[in-house]
Amino acid sequence: MKIRNVHLFFAVFIGLFSSICLADQRESNIDKLMALSGINKQIASFPDQVKAGFLQGANQGGIGEERVSKILESADNTIVPDVILGEIRSSLAASLSDEETATLLKWYESDIGRRVTAAEEAASTPEAYEEMLENAQMLMENDKRVQMAMRIDELVGATKMGMEMQESSSTAIYSAMMAAMAPGQPVDFEAYKKEMEKIEPQMREQMQSLVMLSFLHTYQPVSDGDMAKYEAFLSRPTTKKFNDSALSGLARGFDKVVKDWAGELAVIMKSEAA
Repeated sequence: MKIRNVHLFFAVFIGLFSSICLADQRESNIDKLMALSGINKQIASFPDQVKAGFLQGANQGGIGEERVSKILESADNTIVPDVILGEIRSSLAASLSDEETATLLKWYESDIGRRVTAAEEAASTPEAYEEMLENAQMLMENDKRVQMAMRIDELVGATKMGMEMQESSSTAIYSAMMAAMAPGQPVDFEAYKKEMEKIEPQMREQMQSLVMLSFLHTYQPVSDGDMAKYEAFLSRPTTKKFNDSALSGLARGFDKVVKDWAGELAVIMKSEAA
């Protein structure tokens, strides 16, 4: 009887150990996929991109240096890449099978996969963003590449995601500001939504133009032949599932960090108004 119990114990132990090893391998493959696809590096540069965008607007709006300094510091404190990456990792682990992950890894480990990823990573810095704006007119004159950029936007849903993130961030900041300026008072979201609906078409047009420009700039170093193969890769069901899952995680992570940032912005504005 005791021997049977020992055998049973070891059978359960080995089963649990095998499950843990498989889970560790699965997590390792997801982490590898995130690294090879360029997600890690692109998200790591996200705080600098947000701050660069804010500074551009601040320079045009004449915001005082002290306030700018406080807002930039609040961005460093709240826009944490690991929070966003954690949500993306969870989303990918929940949606991709081991076979799908292996298929994606094979492509990203290929020569063309590495070339495309290298181009995407190089274009994800604030310096690259400035270069993109400087070369905007020249980039938009290449009709063949403009059509390519439009197809990629359709495949990955970049404009759609950009609009959702814009809405999420603006709503979070508006809510935090109103709560800080009028504590205990209900926030009038209906009036806010009506104002946003008026400018929605203009915002969508601007977002799409920015996405087009971003793709044109990003894939400059990639040949037309490689881009055709990349479009074919993006069209695969497994790739679409990967992109949709990554974007879903990105949206959740972005929503978290922006809400935290909005809260700090509200404190800054309230303290200065006091």
